[in-house]
Amino acid sequence: MPKKSSAKKQKRVFRSKEEIQRILSEVSAAQAAGSMLMATLKTLNIPYNTYSKWVKKFGKSAESPAPVASKKAKPGRVRYTPEQKDEMRQRDKALKTEGKSDTQIAKILGIAKPTLYRLRKVGKMPAIKSRGRAVAKGHIQLSPDNPMYQLALAHERLMAVNKQIGALTAERDKLTGEMEQMMKKATAVCPGLKGKK
Repeated sequence: MPKKSSAKKQKRVFRSKEEIQRILSEVSAAQAAGSMLMATLKTLNIPYNTYSKWVKKFGKSAESPAPVASKKAKPGRVRYTPEQKDEMRQRDKALKTEGKSDTQIAKILGIAKPTLYRLRKVGKMPAIKSRGRAVAKGHIQLSPDNPMYQLALAHERLMAVNKQIGALTAERDKLTGEMEQMMKKATAVCPGLKGKK
């Protein structure tokens, strides 16, 4: 019985070290320009496995951009630094105040909608507990370009500090009262402590 012919095998292509380094620099330049790794490799007709072997053997080219984060990223996945995330959150707030929809904001920022929602969720300040009930923190609705924005941030921080001072003062008064009661009990047991504090 004759063997069935499978898909046509491609001939192996052997490349020189200089050619490989040139290709690696092309890929790095394309990534720096903002294109995805897998799309770039597809246009150059290079399998990802081959590319990863070249990177292990020769390292990335000198023009390659520094990695965004220390975590190992999946191929084609972009990781953002905390500064980039903060900048995206500020732009998101500004675009939201302009009346843009979530779809439009995600498109302008160049990210997917789930990524936008994750940025918002992580960026929200946790609720501050005050006397047993949660009080949600108010959000500033000014754009970062507005001169009042920094003033509003400073005011918000001052309010938070005043709340902390109030809580610490209440705790100090409570501890002082407890210490006075303990001192009364101690003087009953040891009369020599009466005049001391």
